[in-house]
Amino acid sequence: FDGELYVDAAQLCTILGFKNHKIIIERHINPHGIKQHLYVDKDGFHVKQIINRESMWALIFYSKGKHVTAFIQWVNRNISLYKSH
Repeated sequence: FDGELYVDAAQLCTILGFKNHKIIIERHINPHGIKQHLYVDKDGFHVKQIINRESMWALIFYSKGKHVTAFIQWVNRNISLYKSH
């Protein structure tokens, strides 16, 4: 979107060990870093929240989950290859 990387907020929260992604996003993410993404699958239309790179890192640094270190390594190997314009 807009030449910027966005990730699924709910999936990221699950990976990072957060229990309630809606509360975490509301408390720790700047509203400017969130977009609503409409998508369609076999069950119909859905809306999910996606967050930008800055918001992704905010959640990573806030997390105390047991998989955070491995996830940071994965991000550094894969996602950091995508640069914002």
